[in-house]
Amino acid sequence: MKKDKHTLDKILGECFKLFLQKGYKEVTIPDIENAIGMTRGAVFYYFKDKQELFKAVIDKYIIENQGIPNKINLNDESGLLRFIINYAEGIHRNRESFQPSSNYPGGLLSYLNLFNSALIYYDGFKEKAALILEQEILLWEKVIETAKISQEIRDNVNSTITAKKFQRLFYSESILNGIVTDFNSSELLEICIEEYNLIKL
Repeated sequence: MKKDKHTLDKILGECFKLFLQKGYKEVTIPDIENAIGMTRGAVFYYFKDKQELFKAVIDKYIIENQGIPNKINLNDESGLLRFIINYAEGIHRNRESFQPSSNYPGGLLSYLNLFNSALIYYDGFKEKAALILEQEILLWEKVIETAKISQEIRDNVNSTITAKKFQRLFYSESILNGIVTDFNSSELLEICIEEYNLIKL
């Protein structure tokens, strides 16, 4: 029997909320049944067990959500400054996509806890996450090199180090910003543009 995409998306969406709220270990099969309004037999028609379901949730809401295409238009060649702006907007969209899924304050902390659960219970997750970060660095390096050629920024800028600085600045500031206060993408962008101003011509 063919698996229904609408039902599959419903299962993943509701279980994403559950795992956000309670963490992988604390979510029970009855929790899942109650959240999606289906029996365990119906749930396990789509997934063989809770761990496989958890992996599918992580793939959809972390791996895919954090993928480069969801943050930036890869065909946009408007320069480093525009790339920084678009990247910040992509982070904002990502945050908006998971924040409402939690029914209580602290969506970012819940997301970080979910990430931590994936490191523990999802074999191979660390490697997938590392690959995303590596691909991002390569993309930043490419944009920075192009900006040097077009004389948007200084030609003595170390592309690899600068790429890592921007990536870590985005991640650290977006996390700290979200923990201390409500996420403020404008403030994040302002900080990153200040860093950009240090290397522009």
